[in-house]
Amino acid sequence: MPPLPELILGVLVPVAVSVVVLLTGFFVAKVRRKPQAWASPLAIAAGFFAGTWTVGKQVPQFQPFQSLGAVIWLGLAAAVGLGLLGKVRLPAVVRWIGVVLAGVVAMYFLKRPQLADYSYADAGILFASSAVILLAWQLVWERIALAASDDTPRPTAALALTVVASGVAILLLMSGSQFLGRVGGTLAAAIGPVFLLAVYTDRTPLARAGVFIASLLTLGMLMAGVYYADVRLAHAALVLASPVFVVPTFYKPLNRWAGWKRALLVTFLAFLPIAAALAWAAPTFIKSIDESPDSLGY
Repeated sequence: MPPLPELILGVLVPVAVSVVVLLTGFFVAKVRRKPQAWASPLAIAAGFFAGTWTVGKQVPQFQPFQSLGAVIWLGLAAAVGLGLLGKVRLPAVVRWIGVVLAGVVAMYFLKRPQLADYSYADAGILFASSAVILLAWQLVWERIALAASDDTPRPTAALALTVVASGVAILLLMSGSQFLGRVGGTLAAAIGPVFLLAVYTDRTPLARAGVFIASLLTLGMLMAGVYYADVRLAHAALVLASPVFVVPTFYKPLNRWAGWKRALLVTFLAFLPIAAALAWAAPTFIKSIDESPDSLGY
């Protein structure tokens, strides 16, 4: 395991970058007297970039254009969401085509080191299945984000995304890759401030672009664990089910819960399937630690 100061730095950097962007958006919104929807997605993307680069620089074998370093380029595909799902109102068909294209681009960067071993048919199946999974994943997250209104979702979306991203980071760490686990932690650290600020103000709403970027990166990190670590498909499927557990909180009688009670409810429901995945992975993880204390891997 890396020294404690390096672990702390890997969390503080994305938090600091995210907070700076959010506060900038907050003060711009105060001056212009209207919410700034760009702040949250930009905070998540910038925090993830900064955090990933910080963690990568602490790993000698990290190469940003090769191997596991390819995960940093997931942010490039996420940036598409800023244009497609931000202020510009696009037809639903165009918007969802953009979601599919972003997923394909993300998968390309994620799998690029291995694509030479794929036939055209296998690569086509890989990209098609990735697009379908991303569409289903994004549809659920958008339902959560738009439960309150079209542009200013409740803090529920940001809280649920933070919980799921944190759970993915823990699962990655337990599945043989401390690098991916730490990168996943930077994503959770970048999303967390969005939730905390959303509790107190609606001047920097998460909006569609923010939900899209956060959910795409979370899914990308999970898929990186499947391809580059030892995350089982069954464990990944449980994580993919986590946002579905949050949807009932928008319907009676659960939608009457508010404040800290609602926060606890959302946290519990979002983490429930992830906890099942972690419990499932725990025996293998404990066995690997007993056999070799340094078995967390790259």
